[in-house]
Amino acid sequence: MTFGSYGTHVLIFALQGGSEVRKTALGADSQIEAAQTLEGMSDETLAEELAASVPLDDASPFGI
Repeated sequence: MTFGSYGTHVLIFALQGGSEVRKTALGADSQIEAAQTLEGMSDETLAEELAASVPLDDASPFGI
């Protein structure tokens, strides 16, 4: 997870040993809130976030 802007944090998905890196935005008011949200995500929710992610170099719907 990394900080974007305007309360948006970015989840980064990278497969160990793989070459593709993907990202998706995670709205949160603080880094602590973003970390807590990430901790509370189920495997199913993480899979949904991965499915909605874009390649690292692409712009997401939030422009990041």
